[in-house]
Amino acid sequence: MSHLTQPNINPFAFRINDAVRYSGLSRSTLYSLESRGELRMIKAAGRRLILRSDLEAFLASNRRWAAGLSSGAVSNEP
Repeated sequence: MSHLTQPNINPFAFRINDAVRYSGLSRSTLYSLESRGELRMIKAAGRRLILRSDLEAFLASNRRWAAGLSSGAVSNEP
């Protein structure tokens, strides 16, 4: 019996819940960043999406998040 596996996909954009898992940031933080103009969200097919490149650029410009992302352990401390 064969097992179906999901291929390793690198998405172009994230839904909010996926961006939360990818970045370690909370939903409320992501929405707050958008309202302050620090992170762009787009609407497509009735959903809010965050482009992977925008999220990675934000994380890279805020090294405490980027360091946690690369090590796998995100800290919410300043």
